[in-house]
Parts: sequence; C-alpha cells; structure tokens
Amino acid sequence: MSKATILLADDNPGVHNVVRSVLEPQFEIVGSVYDGQTLVEATAKLRPDLIVTDLAMPVLNGLEAAEKLRKSGSITPMVFLTVHTAPDIIKACCDAGGVHVSKFGMAVDLLPAIHAALRTNGNRPAQVPDAKEPSLRTPASQG
Repeated sequence: MSKATILLADDNPGVHNVVRSVLEPQFEIVGSVYDGQTLVEATAKLRPDLIVTDLAMPVLNGLEAAEKLRKSGSITPMVFLTVHTAPDIIKACCDAGGVHVSKFGMAVDLLPAIHAALRTNGNRPAQVPDAKEPSLRTPASQG
C-alpha cells in the first residue's frame, strides 16, 4: 500500500525540516513550497492527497491560497499549521475547509489532524477524533 502524499507550504525552511521529520515515517512529502501562490500552482501539478500549510506566507497567505484552490475546484484536504491561535483564526481555517493545528502543539496534534483530514477526502469532518485541544476543532465542534 502506498503512502499518502503531502505538499508542505511554509515560508520558514526550518519548519519544513521539522514537519518532514514528523511526517516522513508515515507519509510521502511530494513538495515543499514557500509562498501561497506557489502552493496553488504546485497543488495543480503534484495533486497531493493533503496539504499542510502555514497561514502567514508571502504573495498569498494560507487562507488566500485555500480560497483560490477551492474556487478552482480543488477538494484537497488541508491542515493549517500556524502559530496563530485566536478563535477567529481557528474559525477561518475551518471555514476554508481545513483543520487548524497550532505549531506549539504540533508534536501531539499534527498526525491526528492529518489522519482525520485524509478520512474526509476534502469534505469538512464532523469532528476530529480525540480532539481535546481547541487547535483541532472543526466547524461542527465550534458550537
């Protein structure tokens, strides 16, 4: 059985290295990009099973890239990995059809969020299993 493919997007190369070390045992990283416009282009070219993206990136931020992807018809599941944890940011990630994960909780929260997002095939999950932290809340669990 082949590994699910993931495209990484973050403007910090150090984050790419950390995320790769967490994900590569279970997933195939098919690309790394450093801005939102390149994320949109790489998604069309590489057709990953899932995108892990930062919010604060040059050219297009993660939410703007997600909007462009959705408008183009992409249903690729997305995990927004970010330092931003304000409730309005979490809601915006969920509204964009993704799952929010705090970079501060990445070691614990990233893999469960990816597995949950992959199970949705681009549809919003009703609830992320075992989600105890607000960083993993989805639209249905926002109350």
